[in-house]
Amino acid sequence: MKKDFECFGLTNDKKYEMDQVNAKQKRQRRFLLILILLTVAVIWGHSMMPRAVSSAESGRFVDLLSKLWAFLGINDDMADHIVRKCAHFIEYALLGGQLCLYRLLGAGRSIREAEPAAGMDQNPVIRSAVIALFVALTDETIQIFSGRGSRVQDVWLDLCGAGAGAWILYGIWRNLRNDDTRH
Repeated sequence: MKKDFECFGLTNDKKYEMDQVNAKQKRQRRFLLILILLTVAVIWGHSMMPRAVSSAESGRFVDLLSKLWAFLGINDDMADHIVRKCAHFIEYALLGGQLCLYRLLGAGRSIREAEPAAGMDQNPVIRSAVIALFVALTDETIQIFSGRGSRVQDVWLDLCGAGAGAWILYGIWRNLRNDDTRH
C-alpha cells in the first residue's frame, strides 16, 4: 500500500523534512516580523519625542563625536544636523533590510533557495522601499503632531536609507545563492 505522499513523489521521510523546514521558516518569519514591528515602534517613538528631548538625544551623539567634528572643522549646529540625518538613514536602512529579508523568506524557501523576483511589483527591494515609504510618511505625520514639524527631505532620506538597506541585503542574498550554485 502506498504511503500518503508517494503519489506526489514524496516519501514520508521527505514530507517530514519539508515540514521541519517549513516550521523553521515560519519561526524565522515570525521573529523577523516582531523585529520589523519593534523597529517601526522605535522609529515612531522617536517621532513622538518633544523637540527638547530629541535634541538632547542627538546632543549626546554630537558630544560623543566632538573630536571628529573639531578635526573636520564642523560646528555644533552642523554636527547636530549630520547626526539627525544619519539617524534617519540608519533607522530606515535597518528597516529596509528587514523588510527585504521578510519578503525573501516569504517565498516559502530558505534564504539560500528563494527565487529572484519575477517583475517590478515582485522585486523585494522595491516592495521593501514602498512599505518603508509608508512608514516614513506616517513618521513625518507624527512629527507634525508632536510639534517638531515635518520635512519632505526626511521622507526622501528615509526612502534612500530603506532602499540602501534592502539592496545591501539583497546583494548578500544573491552572493549566498551564487556561492551555493558554484559548489
